[in-house]
Amino acid sequence: MEQEEEDEEDNNGELMKRLNDDKDYSHTITLWHQTSRDGSTVTSWMVKEAMFAFSRQSQYPKVLELLEFMKRKGIEVTPGHLNIAMGAAYRAKEYYVVTQLWKKLQNIGETAYPESYNLYFLAKWHLTTDSQAQEYLFQKFRSSGVRIDNRAYRVVIKLKVRQQKREEAEKLFKEMLDNQVKPDEDVCKDMIMLYAKLGLHEEARTFFNKMQDFGVSPSERTYALLIQMYLDSNAQEKALELLQIAKDEAVTDQLLYNIFISHHVARGNLEVAEDFFEQTRKNGVVADSSLLLRLYTSSFSQENIKTFKDLERAIAKIFSPRRKVKPDYGLYESAIRAANRQKSPKKVAELYSRMTDDGFQPLASLSGILISTFSKLGKTKEAEEIFGIFKNSASAPPVYNSLLSLYAKRANNKRVMDIMKEAKEKNISVDKFAYADIIEMSARLQRPGQATTFYKAMLKEGLEPLLSTYIVLWKMFCTRNKVKESERFWRLIVERGYLPDLEMYKTFMKMYLENGNSAKVSELYSQLCKEGWIADGETNNIVKEANKLEANKLEDKEKKVEVNNEEEKVETHELGEGNK
Repeated sequence: MEQEEEDEEDNNGELMKRLNDDKDYSHTITLWHQTSRDGSTVTSWMVKEAMFAFSRQSQYPKVLELLEFMKRKGIEVTPGHLNIAMGAAYRAKEYYVVTQLWKKLQNIGETAYPESYNLYFLAKWHLTTDSQAQEYLFQKFRSSGVRIDNRAYRVVIKLKVRQQKREEAEKLFKEMLDNQVKPDEDVCKDMIMLYAKLGLHEEARTFFNKMQDFGVSPSERTYALLIQMYLDSNAQEKALELLQIAKDEAVTDQLLYNIFISHHVARGNLEVAEDFFEQTRKNGVVADSSLLLRLYTSSFSQENIKTFKDLERAIAKIFSPRRKVKPDYGLYESAIRAANRQKSPKKVAELYSRMTDDGFQPLASLSGILISTFSKLGKTKEAEEIFGIFKNSASAPPVYNSLLSLYAKRANNKRVMDIMKEAKEKNISVDKFAYADIIEMSARLQRPGQATTFYKAMLKEGLEPLLSTYIVLWKMFCTRNKVKESERFWRLIVERGYLPDLEMYKTFMKMYLENGNSAKVSELYSQLCKEGWIADGETNNIVKEANKLEANKLEDKEKKVEVNNEEEKVETHELGEGNK
């Protein structure tokens, strides 16, 4: 960056410039703070050097503060100050601010630096999203006669690469060289990427080989781009050849080895990926072990584990002592979840034991699976131990819910009540799944009052009960011949889009039969037939009983009418005799 020469010569300004030339920006900033606070005369030169140091330290707000400082102190703002501020704003991606600083620069009336012109063009470019408008901006900038720097060329070439316009990109790159603008590695990398996208591997390699002629030494990022290109086209020998060149040039990096490992991980080549990982360690490069762990973990995905035998094979393979990388927590969790999906509590317990032996403690996300597992295995003690780990932590709610479900399913009402009390005291919310299990337990234990209490508690807490909870409550009231309550929950079930099955219809019909409501039995029978259910023998018997009941009712009604008629005849006769 050009720095304007100042007429003033002062010791502090000169010292700050020397510090900046040595890239010792922190000491420049320290010196600025000292001189600006101790009452010393602050010169334009000092402010500019301070701005430059703050800019290089990515302290963009401080640069703007210094412009305001100059305004307050009456210090003249020069194109040099504004150029530094524009650069700081651009690096902070404050493109609109760059344009506002450019306007201030225009108002000064002095000639701006070429860098300022370039910064203004770049800011306008980034503020414009339309590619045609961006190209128009560049043509206008190019016609201004200002020397275009490599950053400006870079954004335009990047656009051409994105559009895959090879000829235009090559023409712009040649223009850079003709104008003696030195390309940087980013521009070269973009050109190589263009050739790679177009499948022009030879052209990409030729360009790579010419980078030294342009005065650019390729880093691991450029090597990585070419290696990835070769691997994607299954040209592994060329990729390995390029890796050897990188080694010879002493630019080998973890990134390059990771590309090879990641390539084989993506293809599920476990043994090859491990062999390459081992080679990197022998070469003194620490490759990313997480790539292998990702492959190990993917072995337990739903796609790969479809049967119990798949699970057994994966456990034997991945947890073999021959593996090159020690399992991490994520791998154990994936394996435990796979075992849980295969409904194998023994394998879950076995993997959990291995995990704790390796020094990993379970996270709350596994607590539900572990508590359920130990419950199925009859290991209440172990389940309580998991509960003990988390009950006083920030992860307590899911653990309380899991243990509540465990004891509810085992119909341990006393323990459920104890845990509920403890949860309430700690203001821990019980979820709708735990409530569902508790309500089902209450119904099973013939505790309708308790079931109703928990149902009301759910609603009070704003929880929408599960459909299964509505069905449990409906069935509980049905079996207790509570017509009004049963009808209410039946409506709630149907309103939620559930189509009752034949067993539910039979239960409902039995209740109405026992309550002597044969009309409702007939209504439900018509409804189940309409919905496509085929009545079985039990259903037909219920209907027969209802019909008998209805017939008996009619018979009783007819007898009652006959009795009433006879009584009326007797009364009429007696009345006639009396009149005689």
